[in-house]
Amino acid sequence: MSEELTLDTLKPQEQVRLWRARMGLSRAKAGRIVGVSAYTWGEYERGEREFPRELPWHGPKELKGHERCLVMRLRCGVSQAKVAADLDRSKQWVGMMERGQVACDDLLWYWES
Repeated sequence: MSEELTLDTLKPQEQVRLWRARMGLSRAKAGRIVGVSAYTWGEYERGEREFPRELPWHGPKELKGHERCLVMRLRCGVSQAKVAADLDRSKQWVGMMERGQVACDDLLWYWES
């Protein structure tokens, strides 16, 4: 990961996805907050539709390690299952890393190597 990742350097769809992750919301709950369906929220996250407003960010502009891992995986278009297979771990383990529930040192190594 040579490029510095901050909220300011993320693509709009990455910002939408990261905001939802930081808030701990499902697509359906995030959609209800802004008055759209879960399907429409998914379109925002996939970059198929432009998010119509500014997101109310709370917390630091710098991305935490697990957030950087999530962004890198999404940018590379790689599934959690593929990363898990490469690291000889479970898909659930990768998900826990990306949510910051357990230390993500192995994932950081994976994306930095």
